[in-house]
Amino acid sequence: MDRRPWGRIESPEGEGSLDLVIVNPGEEIPLHYHEKMLEVHVILNGKDKGKVNVLKPGNAHSYKNDGQEELKILCLCVPPFNDKKDVKK
Repeated sequence: MDRRPWGRIESPEGEGSLDLVIVNPGEEIPLHYHEKMLEVHVILNGKDKGKVNVLKPGNAHSYKNDGQEELKILCLCVPPFNDKKDVKK
């Protein structure tokens, strides 16, 4: 915990997860959805750099990397990401 004059910053262990998703050039994450997970994706590079996608549970999504470099996506998931329990195709 980091106390500040206006409040504090906490690490929400067990509340969510923050991951860097990397998609190789010419590859794609197939279309899928999550029944119970809210996701916020921030595109860190490429043609959509800076775009933020908010995906509610049940919203189908995929990413294709048509570029020459790795596509990097910062992904905040609530509850924490668990592809064995919550990924549906």
